[in-house]
Amino acid sequence: MPATPNTPSREALIEAAEAMIPALRERGPDADTARRIPEASVRALVDAGIHRVYQPARYGGYEMDVALQLDLGAALGRGCASTAWVAMFYATHPHVVGMMEPQAQDDVWKDAPDALVANAFFTPETRCEDVADGFLLDGTWTISSGVDHCAWNNLNVMVPRDGGPPEHRFMLVPRADYRILDDWDANGMRATGSNSVVLEKVFVPEHRTLKTLACRGGPTPGSAASESYLYRLPLMTVFPAGAAVSAPGVALGVLEAMAETLGGRANVAGARVADLPTVHLRLSEAAAEIDSAMALLRRDLQELDRLGAAGELPDMETRARCRRDWGYAVALSARAIDRLYPLGGAKGLAAASPVQRAWRDIHAQAAHAALSWDIQGQHHGRALLGLPLSDPRI
Repeated sequence: MPATPNTPSREALIEAAEAMIPALRERGPDADTARRIPEASVRALVDAGIHRVYQPARYGGYEMDVALQLDLGAALGRGCASTAWVAMFYATHPHVVGMMEPQAQDDVWKDAPDALVANAFFTPETRCEDVADGFLLDGTWTISSGVDHCAWNNLNVMVPRDGGPPEHRFMLVPRADYRILDDWDANGMRATGSNSVVLEKVFVPEHRTLKTLACRGGPTPGSAASESYLYRLPLMTVFPAGAAVSAPGVALGVLEAMAETLGGRANVAGARVADLPTVHLRLSEAAAEIDSAMALLRRDLQELDRLGAAGELPDMETRARCRRDWGYAVALSARAIDRLYPLGGAKGLAAASPVQRAWRDIHAQAAHAALSWDIQGQHHGRALLGLPLSDPRI
């Protein structure tokens, strides 16, 4: 796979992510209060090159395998769920931009190769007008994780079409074209800084848009500028994985915290908590759920890498299974934390408790539309029955 001369090894990237865990844990409470990722954490991510793993090589990107994100996200998740969430979007949004026209990629990275890219979602109030050579956007886009640190935003936009359903596109806008609202005050994933952005009659040229229905596998507008298979993979099969990969790490962080603290505790009857069989069972079953989540994610991501490297595309059953597994891995991780949470006792209920924060964070993560089991669980069942998938972009 093409790589820039300064491309670090997979092992070096994973080690860099693991080295951040203590600092991320220490910054966690303050980040939660501030409702954004600290500058020091963002700087550490950039210095480590996490944002470059799926960036095109001609801008200094690494064009690494898609399975790498699991090791990176899980490691960072052990330190801070919010930081891991934002970091993986900083890593995977360049994958989307890499499928766009080379001119759009130049707009983002030619003069600023370290530029970070956020993402935001349309609402019923957002408006898109088809005009000469592009589109005119107006309104408020929401849930833009890590937006305060980004130079660009890749908006989800629904383009109205005469006589048919609207067309989903990604549209790139620079920081100068939108205003950030400080409105993210959620119960979980508080430190992601997932604020809204406001656009007022902003023009987006055609070359900075990407039709997701044109990215279901095979050549994309940007793939001709790179030898990597990354930009030929089915976008909406692969991209949601970036939102899932940190979940087992978040659960593992809770398991590690419990294993470390339970040994010296006694219950109200004076018995050592570490001697209770019920505690052993909770720890063991949570560990099995975490391992299962990791195994599912690794299998699917490695399969996508194998197919991509061979110049092949996943069939519909595999695509549906991947979308199923992105959601199920997060559900397993949430289940593991739910199983461990009561072991924290009264101290675990404190707002500053890392276990309490992780419990809130994992349930916020599981509520994301791309990971919600109620939404994603149906795809594979439909595929097994020979029914069309409910999301045509897959």
